[in-house]
Amino acid sequence: MNIYQGDKLEIILEAAFDLFGSQGYYATKMSDIAEKAGIAKGTLYLYFTSKEDLFATMYKRDMDAFLLELSYGIKRGSTLGEQLSFVAEHYLGYYYERRQYTKFFFKEPNNDPAVLQIYREFMINYVDIVSECMAASQLPTPISYAKGYVGILTSMKMDMLFDESYNMEDMKEAVRFSTQLFLNGCRQDTRHTQANLQHH
Repeated sequence: MNIYQGDKLEIILEAAFDLFGSQGYYATKMSDIAEKAGIAKGTLYLYFTSKEDLFATMYKRDMDAFLLELSYGIKRGSTLGEQLSFVAEHYLGYYYERRQYTKFFFKEPNNDPAVLQIYREFMINYVDIVSECMAASQLPTPISYAKGYVGILTSMKMDMLFDESYNMEDMKEAVRFSTQLFLNGCRQDTRHTQANLQHH
């Protein structure tokens, strides 16, 4: 693929993201995407065989970019607290910047095997990245801790998607609260484990 084709592909994917997000997957037609991208509908099919194919490609591109930013950013933290704070800020910030696209998050084609596989792989990689900082801090069962933290953040994102008054200060507070809640839980769990070891 040459540079021109690469640029055109990005334009198509950006147009698709905007329309899928604002209108929803099922209400968006390939002709709508072609029009927004400024190309002929026939040209669109030179890149994608179907709307499902386009959506899966767009979805994977977005998830890959998310993981790449996460893997680089988390390494800048020198303590577990700094790393967890970045994880929370990155995750919640992603949804905060896209909160106008609620239809994308809740009306995507969840029954598409390709999309389901992309999401499964994303979650595995996401948890693995988070678990690495847990392991570096010598927490027991780092995968379990990582899944727990990801679960907290997943719950936190719901407010911003449904509360129109949600603002940046709310997001910052959610980052702070999530990080402190998890760190306090880790400390208590560690003390409990140490106490049990002393009794045996």
